[in-house]
Amino acid sequence: MPAWIVETEWVKVGLLPDGDMIIDAKLPDNQEETGVWNFDLGGKLYNIEGTESVNYRIAKAPVGTYNILVRFTSHNGTVFKFEAVPVSVPTVTGGQLPATATPWYNLLLSGSLLTIMGGVILWRRKLRE
Repeated sequence: MPAWIVETEWVKVGLLPDGDMIIDAKLPDNQEETGVWNFDLGGKLYNIEGTESVNYRIAKAPVGTYNILVRFTSHNGTVFKFEAVPVSVPTVTGGQLPATATPWYNLLLSGSLLTIMGGVILWRRKLRE
């Protein structure tokens, strides 16, 4: 069950614990149409064929604060534009870190640390002389 973060008369937006987003939209006045739903999430576009109501799941919704613009274009050319829905999508904890610590990276890091330590030891010897 999603945690609904925005609920308007025609559009509801919810977040799931795994970072997915649910957009539940319907046409006003119980109109019966078929066409294409367009969802613009801060510049990232999603399109889906549908009827007068749609329940769309977006995997790994973009993180941040932005407006969701919803538009429905019916097959006969009628366009329904909905009011922008402001949302704030937080980061999801428990993700997986990228594999940056390769053996070559570890070797380079160890070599850099040994070189710096050797330079410090030589510098301190020079000061004592």
